[in-house]
Amino acid sequence: MSQTPCSDPLALGTDEEHRVALYLFGVSGSSSLPGDEFGLTEAQPLRALTVGSLTAIFCEVAQQEWSGSDSAARLQNLDWLAPRALRHQAILDRLQAQGALLPMRFGCLFSSETALSAWLLTHAEPIRTFLQLAQHHEEWSLKGWLDPARTESFLIARDPRFLALSAQPGARYLQEKRLRQDIGKSIRTFARSVEKELTAQLHQLGIRTASLRALSGEATGRHQEVVFHHGLLIPSDRIADIQRMIDEAAASQKACGLSLELTGPWPLYSFIPALDASPSPEQNTPGSVL
Repeated sequence: MSQTPCSDPLALGTDEEHRVALYLFGVSGSSSLPGDEFGLTEAQPLRALTVGSLTAIFCEVAQQEWSGSDSAARLQNLDWLAPRALRHQAILDRLQAQGALLPMRFGCLFSSETALSAWLLTHAEPIRTFLQLAQHHEEWSLKGWLDPARTESFLIARDPRFLALSAQPGARYLQEKRLRQDIGKSIRTFARSVEKELTAQLHQLGIRTASLRALSGEATGRHQEVVFHHGLLIPSDRIADIQRMIDEAAASQKACGLSLELTGPWPLYSFIPALDASPSPEQNTPGSVL
């Protein structure tokens, strides 16, 4: 998001220190707000700005906190960051419960109501199209978790070369060592083949997928690693069918050391159309002001 001068002095205050920005949570087709809700903190009331058939839900924040000289350090401070991130998600959950929502990622700021209104007008058509889609679809997350040691054992036991190992201890040791090296190189190829087959089945069922970043094992706190991660756009009336399909696939892959996990529903971040100030990870930097 590019830095844009503010054209509404009433919204900004009289100096840099007291300047405010509008923190946008999302856009809905409803003009109502969740009852008894506040913004990121209790001192920041939740507000709505309606332009045509679209309503932006936001709160005012101190712009200096988000884009000032010390904002980068603040965004790395978990004591400051965590409660706001949790509050952001809580508000999205409440708004989604009320109806279709275009969710914004954490830290999307606008300089004024004038700038926010202009953005809504510019992108009204794709936003309305997205909200129509969101009325009858949910985003779910599909992850493939790999246990490399278990997968290696599975692949070795089924490799013809394993059955043909020499009976002589020395020769057998060298042959098995080479076999394990070869198998080790093919573990992730095996996981990718399962991923490709699974996504092909989903596409045949009319389910849209979006490839997402796979977190490391250290980041997840599990000894397995995420070898693939996809967002799934599933019609609301087909969630149970897709869950059964994933469960069946997971059962067939259990012995291979590959676990499948379907979780959700989540805000439809992965299927939002490209917009200026888009909530995509590449374009949205917390603290940027439109």
